[in-house]
Amino acid sequence: MARLLLRQGRVVVRVAAVVAAIGLSASPGAAVEPKVTIPGAVPPTPQVERLSDEQVRTEFRRLSTMKIECGTQARRALAAQQTASAAGRASEAEAQGQLLWTRMTCLEEANQGLVRLRNQATRDQLPLLSLGDGLRQEYRRGLQSHLTTLQQVSKQLADPSAFTAATFATQMDTLRRQWGTFRNRYIRLLNDPETQGLAASLFQAGDLLIGSAQVWGRQVKAEAEIAELSRNGSGPQLERAQAAREAAVTERARQWELAQRLILQATTLAATH
Repeated sequence: MARLLLRQGRVVVRVAAVVAAIGLSASPGAAVEPKVTIPGAVPPTPQVERLSDEQVRTEFRRLSTMKIECGTQARRALAAQQTASAAGRASEAEAQGQLLWTRMTCLEEANQGLVRLRNQATRDQLPLLSLGDGLRQEYRRGLQSHLTTLQQVSKQLADPSAFTAATFATQMDTLRRQWGTFRNRYIRLLNDPETQGLAASLFQAGDLLIGSAQVWGRQVKAEAEIAELSRNGSGPQLERAQAAREAAVTERARQWELAQRLILQATTLAATH
């Protein structure tokens, strides 16, 4: 009888402890929620709903589209903010800054959603989330590498006396071959909405620089003709050579200025990816 009472007493104590814990946790003024361990009790394992393959594909497409759209809008807002700020339009720059913040928040939500989806997907479903992702990452690294190359060229242009038309032509010929190989390898990704703006800025800047090497070559040729014709005094041929030289100098300066602007734009775009 004593043993029975003792066992009942223990049960009463344990039940009282659980009731007290529930009461404290439900009480609005409770500052501390005591942890109660019930011998033999096993906490339930959280159940995560398993998504079907179609659900995974649909959600992946939704989040990916959201990421692309928010990223594109963020880049546009950043460009608009910088333009307004440079022009002294403070209120417009502030408005674009707020828009940039909301779009970056949207981008972060999409990234977090993709992480959750990856964690929720089964091992067999992971390929549904990474189809072509490896090639895309490789493409992005290639774009970044080309940006670094163009940034170095842009620094060179600040001091044209540091190199000659011949060395610049050799450098641009190498760049032209690299561009061709890169475009052929990643031709399917050239119009990828997420990197299309960055790629377009890089390719346009590169094409301008490559073209400027040819223009510089025409300038050098005209200067050689001017030196030769000047020995015989003035004449129509000399005037044509001088005009050709001035045209080449003007065109090359325009190409370099525009290329440097595009390189700066690509730098800004790369910072938002």
